[in-house]
Amino acid sequence: MNASNNCLLGAAVLVLAGCASEPRPPEAFPKLLDPQPLIVVAELDAGEYLPPLPDPPAKPGYVMIKFDPPPHWVRAEVQQTIYASKEVPQVSYAGTTSHSGALPMSPDPQLAFFLTDGRQYILRRYGYKRLLTKLDGSLLLPIWDKQVAPWLQCSVLELREEFDVEQVRETLKARDPSYAPARESPELFRAVAGGFMPRYAIDVRRLAAYLRNHPPPVNGTECK
Repeated sequence: MNASNNCLLGAAVLVLAGCASEPRPPEAFPKLLDPQPLIVVAELDAGEYLPPLPDPPAKPGYVMIKFDPPPHWVRAEVQQTIYASKEVPQVSYAGTTSHSGALPMSPDPQLAFFLTDGRQYILRRYGYKRLLTKLDGSLLLPIWDKQVAPWLQCSVLELREEFDVEQVRETLKARDPSYAPARESPELFRAVAGGFMPRYAIDVRRLAAYLRNHPPPVNGTECK
């Protein structure tokens, strides 16, 4: 075999190895053994629908109506790990549910909240938060509510730092004057023309350092 053929064979092996390294989407909504939280910065892309979930047990005197479409899978390309109890692959596929189904997702990296048993993944329902990019490239999680996220402990609010919209690359859209969290916790917001903007954000590096010593909950939380 000559040198050119050797090169072609080597290239083919590399291509096949690259294809083999990427996992496949789930064929059904995952059933996890010993689910643990996983939080990453990732690019998310909605995929195809999965088989419908089984109907819940019937209750006498009640009519059960499903408003959700079937679950679907989401591809996640991880940019940064914020919290993990197990090794995190660069690319993973997760099952998820939503009221609106498999709609296009933002092309920008988001803070994404998963459950995993190390083999399969579930993206929590609406389990992703938009991030802001500071001029130095670091990432911020803007605080739009005293409940920073349903999948983080309430104490992470203590990590907040005041920021200004001129410090970030993205353009933030103000929430309208009727935005309930701004009425309930006005100290977390700035009043601007047309409504409210967040006064605080959490640097995701501080969040990652905090979660190393204070693991996030498996189940959701409610901050009052």
